[in-house]
Amino acid sequence: MTVWFPIALAFGLLTGSLFSGWQEPVRPEGWTVRVGHGIARNDTKRPSGFQITHLLPSLEVPLTETVGPRWARGRIVWSPELQLALFSVPNVRPLFGAHPLQMKYELTPIGKWTPYVLGGVGGIYSNIERPETGSEGNFSFVSAVGTRFRVNETTDWLIEYRHHHLSNNDADRQNNGVDAETFLTGFSLKF
Repeated sequence: MTVWFPIALAFGLLTGSLFSGWQEPVRPEGWTVRVGHGIARNDTKRPSGFQITHLLPSLEVPLTETVGPRWARGRIVWSPELQLALFSVPNVRPLFGAHPLQMKYELTPIGKWTPYVLGGVGGIYSNIERPETGSEGNFSFVSAVGTRFRVNETTDWLIEYRHHHLSNNDADRQNNGVDAETFLTGFSLKF
């Protein structure tokens, strides 16, 4: 089992049960699109010889009003995400997946800037034909830090650093898994 699964699970449980101020009813506020490129490595910390390019559309569904202690006030946002990506292995291979259990904690805006942290769990399908993943179906765990910049009332630009781990968690056959360090940029539009 990777270290990222318990971290992502704890993040989900904390954001889902320890904060008060849930909004009624829960409705999508907008959507976000991120694009980026990353370098992948295996669990031995050596470069694995391939890279990953992401296209990540997601919904933004606020779950709370502003909550938390004064120094870290913010809101909890459910952000289910589709993952469309290309691996270079050196041959290009598509990757399809989703992170339905993805949560984001957005701090209270500082001027036009809104910092956030994000964590998510999901599943990925890809035929990258590498021993690092062991099978075509894999679990996917993400953690990220980023910030949004308010352009106007309906549009934000964003930048994000994301750690992405994928592995079959030894469900099919033993594997080392793949970790990717990715830098993303994108935009968010409110409905």
